Amino acid sequence: MNQIANEKLTKIFREIEASGAFGEKPITSVDSKRLGGDTPLHIVSVWGNSDYIDCLLKNGSNINLQGEEGYTALMYAVEQGNIDAVRILISNKAEDLLNNHGDSAMDLAAFTENESILSILRTNGYRMTF
Repeated sequence: MNQIANEKLTKIFREIEASGAFGEKPITSVDSKRLGGDTPLHIVSVWGNSDYIDCLLKNGSNINLQGEEGYTALMYAVEQGNIDAVRILISNKAEDLLNNHGDSAMDLAAFTENESILSILRTNGYRMTF
């Protein structure tokens, strides 16, 4: 990893730690897990920070890791209505998985009634379970 990428990752890790979103556990890699299983990618997907998402993915973050309650980064982005984050995650091949409740990203978009995200997911072949 080059120095610029390392500095960007360090900045992302420190910002996540400072926010308290990772608890007391230090972040040591792109796929470090907090209690419950969420990774830095899950956290920045909730935030909708496209630059951070892109940086983590370019540095090897596993886009399909399931964290707390079986949520993926895509599910968090969908649930929070972060359209740009949803687009980045889809373009990086986020899989159409189910969380621990049997919900897909498309289901979560339907629950939040976000027509824009529903359209993006539908266009990219994602499915509803109900």
